[in-house]
Amino acid sequence: MLKKYLISIVVLMVSINLYGFTFSPLNFDKRVDGDGAFQEFFIRNDSKKTMKYQIGVLSNNKKNDISQHIKIYPKVITVEPFTNGSFKVFAEDNVEIPKGELGFMLEIKSLKVPELQNVGEKENNSSVEFKINLNLEMFAYKGEVGNEFIITDDEFYKTKEGEKRWKATIKNENGRGYELAVGFLDRMEYIYDLENISRLFNGNATKVDIKIPKEAKYIIFWDHNNMTTVGQKIKIR
Repeated sequence: MLKKYLISIVVLMVSINLYGFTFSPLNFDKRVDGDGAFQEFFIRNDSKKTMKYQIGVLSNNKKNDISQHIKIYPKVITVEPFTNGSFKVFAEDNVEIPKGELGFMLEIKSLKVPELQNVGEKENNSSVEFKINLNLEMFAYKGEVGNEFIITDDEFYKTKEGEKRWKATIKNENGRGYELAVGFLDRMEYIYDLENISRLFNGNATKVDIKIPKEAKYIIFWDHNNMTTVGQKIKIR
C-alpha cells in the first residue's frame, strides 16, 4: 500500500525547501494603499514527478487580518519535474483596512496527480508520497512607515587573525517587518555578500557580528521580498 506523509508547517524564513519543493519569496510585504499591491510567488519542483498545488488564503485570526481582501490567481498550478510554477497574490485596498502592519495566511496544499501505469505493471508498495500542507503567515502594510533602523552597541574591530568585523544591535521600529539581510557596497556601489538575519519584526531587535570584505566601503540592509535596499547605509571605519 502506498505510504503517505503529511507535512504541516507554519514558518518564517527566507525560502522553503522540502523534499524537492522550493517556495520563494517567503513573504508578501507590500504596501496596499490606493491601487492595492501584488506579489508573484514561485514554486520549484526538483522531484521526478509532476506536482499539482492548490493555493488558498486563510484568516490569521488577528485584528490586522485582511484575508477577505486577498485574491489569488491561479488557485491551482501544475509544476513539471525540474521546472518552476508561479501564482500571484493580489491585495485590494479598502476603507475598512486600518493603517499599520497587516496580515493573512497563505495555504499551499499538494494535490494527487494520477499516474499512468503500464498494463500488467504492479503497484510499487515501497514508494512514498510526500504531501505538502503549508500555512504561511504573510504580512503587508498600509500608510507611511519609517525607513531607518536604530543601531546601538555598534563596533568595528579586528580579530587576533586580523579579520575586520562589525557587530551591532539592530532594532526595527519602522512600523513593518522585513525579511532582512546585511550586505556591503564597494566603491562602485555594487551590492554583494548578503548575509541573512531572518525576519526582523516591527518592535524587535537582533544582534549581528559579521565579517567585512576588504573591498567594502559601506554596510547596507537588504529587503529580500522587495529586492531593494532599506534603511540607512553605514560608512565602514
